[in-house]
Amino acid sequence: MFRCTGLYLGFFLSISMLYLVKFTNINILIGFLILIPCSVDGGTQYLGFRESNNFLRFLTDLIAGIGLGMLLFLISGRA
Repeated sequence: MFRCTGLYLGFFLSISMLYLVKFTNINILIGFLILIPCSVDGGTQYLGFRESNNFLRFLTDLIAGIGLGMLLFLISGRA
């Protein structure tokens, strides 16, 4: 539940911010790099290396939602 909430909140915040403010130098590499913390957190928990907590799940997926919003904004051609 915390992963989904963070992901959706980050996505909608980034999309709304990108539409309201004109950013001219959004880089696609930054969008992909922002996804790494979520992948590491989810991957290490899935493989059983460690146990994640709700705050970390929310935070990493909030960041990932922002990255996904940036990537979709770039793909849509609005940037």
